[in-house]
Amino acid sequence: MANKEIEIKGTLDKLRVHPPPDVTLSELKAFFSRKFNSSGFFQGVKCKLDIIDNGWDVREKDEIRETIKGNNELIEIRFIRPEDEIAPKDIPKMKKAPEIIKRSFRSGQRVAVLGDLIVIGDINPGAEVVAGGDIIVFGKVVGGLVHAGVEGNEEASIFALELAPTQMRIGKILGRAPDDRSRRGIGPEVARVKNGRIIIENYLARGEGRR
Repeated sequence: MANKEIEIKGTLDKLRVHPPPDVTLSELKAFFSRKFNSSGFFQGVKCKLDIIDNGWDVREKDEIRETIKGNNELIEIRFIRPEDEIAPKDIPKMKKAPEIIKRSFRSGQRVAVLGDLIVIGDINPGAEVVAGGDIIVFGKVVGGLVHAGVEGNEEASIFALELAPTQMRIGKILGRAPDDRSRRGIGPEVARVKNGRIIIENYLARGEGRR
């Protein structure tokens, strides 16, 4: 799909998709399959999705709906006419003010947000926390999966008062906390990508990173 960039804009609870005029139905369905599949960023996210109508017929619209709903039934889909679209400058970008969640996450619980995420609570084993931007945890990460910059942003970071996830990712880079937890109580920690790998640093001392 070279030179055919499909844009998604909006906020966490309402998104708008801008297919280019020359995109084919198969290309659009493939795009939605990637975005909404079981391992994708939007899996489990409940929101409203407006799709700019490029003149598809009823059958084609049904195929688009089935592609999206087959991957995430929580998405509410609406096709809108180009003339009903507000000016692009009035459409907020996905990266907005941080999403703030005041609770701890336990096994089987999952949250995914489009921008930065602030969690006031702990991340426990079996939980999954995913964000398009940074993840800041005012609490302990003592297990689970923590994935910042989920759509490839390796400039994102993960901060916590104690950082020991079972697995962590920044962009497409995979890392994990050190097995040696004798450093408990050393203070807040931050994980970043440096030289192609994730390192963990003491946030206050900013000393040499640890893998």
